[in-house]
Amino acid sequence: MKHIKFFLIPIVFAFTGCSDFLSLEPQDELIREEYWKTEGDVVAVLGATYGRMASLLDELYYWSELRGGLISPDEKRVSPTSLEFFDYNLNEYNDKIRWDDFYVVINLANTLIKYAPLAKENDQTFSDQAYNGYLAEAYYIRSLCYFYLVKAFRDVPFILEPYATDGQDFSIEKSDEKEILNQLITDLNGIVDQAFEADYFLTMDEKKGRVTRNAVYALLADLYLWNDEYASCIEACDQISDIYMVSGENYFSIFAQDGNSLESIFELQFDYDQYETTNNLYELTSNNTRADREFIVSEFLTGLFVGKDLRQFSPDGDATFNSSNLSIWKYEGNAPYEENSIVVHRTRETSDANWIFYRLPDIHLMKAEAYAETDNFSRSLEELNMVRDRAGIDKYLDTDKKKLLEEILDERAREFVGEGKRWFDLVRVSRRDISNRLSFIYEAVIANVNPQSRTAAATKIKDMDSWFLPVYYDELLLNRQLEQNPFYD
Repeated sequence: MKHIKFFLIPIVFAFTGCSDFLSLEPQDELIREEYWKTEGDVVAVLGATYGRMASLLDELYYWSELRGGLISPDEKRVSPTSLEFFDYNLNEYNDKIRWDDFYVVINLANTLIKYAPLAKENDQTFSDQAYNGYLAEAYYIRSLCYFYLVKAFRDVPFILEPYATDGQDFSIEKSDEKEILNQLITDLNGIVDQAFEADYFLTMDEKKGRVTRNAVYALLADLYLWNDEYASCIEACDQISDIYMVSGENYFSIFAQDGNSLESIFELQFDYDQYETTNNLYELTSNNTRADREFIVSEFLTGLFVGKDLRQFSPDGDATFNSSNLSIWKYEGNAPYEENSIVVHRTRETSDANWIFYRLPDIHLMKAEAYAETDNFSRSLEELNMVRDRAGIDKYLDTDKKKLLEEILDERAREFVGEGKRWFDLVRVSRRDISNRLSFIYEAVIANVNPQSRTAAATKIKDMDSWFLPVYYDELLLNRQLEQNPFYD
């Protein structure tokens, strides 16, 4: 089996850092047919696509964590931009609602999908297995980016061709959420059998940091759950194999410097020693020496960890959050935190914890939610309690549907705080039955709103259109076919 060395993080080409996808200049080298000669050319662009994904995390953290009630502002350090999220007072001028980095990654994936066939035709040593696997990776990355955009904005421009010429018109209107989701599901079902098995790769960084068949099924399950296709969600979850949960006593190791644990399905790789890459979330969540932390964990989150939950109260000390300064310790520390002992903080050079997109507890809890929504409470409890058992806490037994769904959301909060899931979880569950479940999302929002702003926020949250972000003002100026999202119009 031929393997071409693949660098996960370094950017192979100098891609533009311009402010907006719709004003991107074409990458001349990549759109010339003479560029696409060998398998190595495809691998280079694929490596650049993975590398550019690191730019997504800052916005993703803001979109998914700041309105969900698990993170609170550090009043001494929080920026006005961040406070607009916490106070549920967003507008089209907030710099953190920009989506251009997502469209840059999408454009790279589109470029590979369109031009990789030229390299396959020119390189007689380019195997079908490798070619199909690379295309599967590109389709997956594109689908993942669009799924985040849909969850954050609902309807967005849906572009499936690379920006290749100056004359190409990308002033296009938004596509409907359902249309996009259905196409993503079709695309992923079309490539899942071509995706690499983990055993294709030689190193753990690649097994966990490259798109595998398990990663495709995890994303499919997530898409089906958002689309209220519960049987399909469960079926996709059941296709995931050879992944095992880490023991509760070793929970912190999931986030430790090496990452890529047994339960990991797909992680974005960071490695300062080899590539000088760091996870910038460290700057937002840790009590580092530069004193620029903006966020701390909330009282609501600390109250969720009761008894001897090993995700927080590990045998060696605090795991999820630091009980002394309320930082997200799983990003800040190199070992569990114990007061009055030698504390191992991550320095800027060691703040290279991987970003985890999917791991096995997510699969169990997606199944728990899907079973609960179909009133199969015994199976829902079975999946939920697999995660609780690992954490060393008592089984949950109540079969009241609303309470069970709320407990699943609380379990996801304990398990995934800071991992880019919280707001999307609340929106997904609440929007299915807003008359009965508004309290789920209402309580999360109000917990962090400044008291003077709570009346206004309480009114806004009743309008489901407010759950989605406004389109950044610059996008509206550059693309005259774009319309502002309804709540902000």
